[in-house]
Amino acid sequence: MMELSACWRGQLLEALVEYTPGAPGRTWGPADLCYPDEPAELEVLALTCDGECALRLLRGPRGRELLAVLESAAADQVERLREPDEAWDSVAGWS
Repeated sequence: MMELSACWRGQLLEALVEYTPGAPGRTWGPADLCYPDEPAELEVLALTCDGECALRLLRGPRGRELLAVLESAAADQVERLREPDEAWDSVAGWS
């Protein structure tokens, strides 16, 4: 489970989501070793917009746009967690 904050159309969104990053497929080499991309998966468990429940926005005309914003925020957060912490490495003597 992951908590996200994002700005969408000038409004602050806060969400609780389940997110699984996608994985690239393999499209080269012998056919029996190839496989398709695995898409990212995002399930929105809770959503507020400027402090009010906003799950209804996901069913509205801009729902796909909103999901794309949340998926991007989730992917960015996962990427930040994967990046090495240079400050910690220097303190620990690993750099």
